[in-house]
Amino acid sequence: GWQAANGAAPGVRPPPTTAANPYVLEFDADGQYWLVAATGWAVRIDPRAMLQPGDWPASLTSVTLQLNGRRFDVLNRPPAAMPLAWPMTLDKRLPTGPQALRLHATRALTVDDLPWLPIALWNTVAILLVGGVLGAWRLRDAQRREHARARLDRFGRLDTLGEMAAGIAHELNQPLMAIVTHTRAAERLLDLPVERDNVRRALQTSVAQAKRAASILDRLRVAATSAHGGERHALDPDAIVSALQLLYRDELAREHISLSWHNATPGARPLADPVAVEQILHNLIQNARDALSGAPHGSIRVSGERTGRQYRFTVIDNGPGIPPDMLPRLFEPFFTTRGHGLGLGLPLCDTLAQRQNGALAIHNRPSGGVEATLSLPFAEIQP
Repeated sequence: GWQAANGAAPGVRPPPTTAANPYVLEFDADGQYWLVAATGWAVRIDPRAMLQPGDWPASLTSVTLQLNGRRFDVLNRPPAAMPLAWPMTLDKRLPTGPQALRLHATRALTVDDLPWLPIALWNTVAILLVGGVLGAWRLRDAQRREHARARLDRFGRLDTLGEMAAGIAHELNQPLMAIVTHTRAAERLLDLPVERDNVRRALQTSVAQAKRAASILDRLRVAATSAHGGERHALDPDAIVSALQLLYRDELAREHISLSWHNATPGARPLADPVAVEQILHNLIQNARDALSGAPHGSIRVSGERTGRQYRFTVIDNGPGIPPDMLPRLFEPFFTTRGHGLGLGLPLCDTLAQRQNGALAIHNRPSGGVEATLSLPFAEIQP
């Protein structure tokens, strides 16, 4: 209690009267201390009675005060049993003038103490931002794949037109030459003087027109065979197949068909026109995809390796295979094993492979499925 006397409190020596230290702390055996002023006033303080246990927040488990090296346990309650709780501590110096108190408190942070509304708002904003970025990325990725597919489709249409022109030229060249031969024979046999000049003139006109038609078709054939005559150079097999994997990723995933790539000789480079090689592999993968239509677990495996002076691409599927009687006719123009095909894809691929000084071969595997092999010259890279 307060002591209103000129002397010191009971058991407390009179304080020194200095301006630098106007207060004196005296501790007793009961865990209390006296705060004595230079004027003689003194107050007895019990740190444990500063606040009642009910006045402390329920989340606090312990509170300790330290003063001049002495420790006062103000609060000590057992922590509540919580399934999720994180212990936290607080150590702080209290600005209380002559009483240089240091507060040390512990509490248990539970899920009920977390600011769930700001957390939910922040998570919602973060999810919307991530969703927007992911959506923009997927849209841009789909646009890139669509551009790549459109480019391949354009090349495919041009090559199909060229192959069709080559096939038409081959099919029509013989009948046209027969017209020329028979017309000339008729011209020699027309010895009758009646209308001889007019008949001869008509036959000569027919011969000229037939030759003109043959010349036009021959020019179409030459133009068709000069397609994809681009410069050949060392190309990266991994880049070509990766582009095709990206192109087919979504379609094959919807059809439950896997497309894998394995390069047995990394660093090896074939010598070829990359557009032609991409078109050939695109056609082979598409044929394998058509063969696996409706299969529960379709698989297309593309591999590459160097074999001697060649680099070999292999496309293998686990489909039903090709009827043996159709294998010899696969590279014939307009022959198809599917009702909806034009029969020009594989002849085009064979023509493109030959222009690269390569070869294309297709056969059934003993274990089932089809194996297509594209062999290309190996590129000698100077160190």
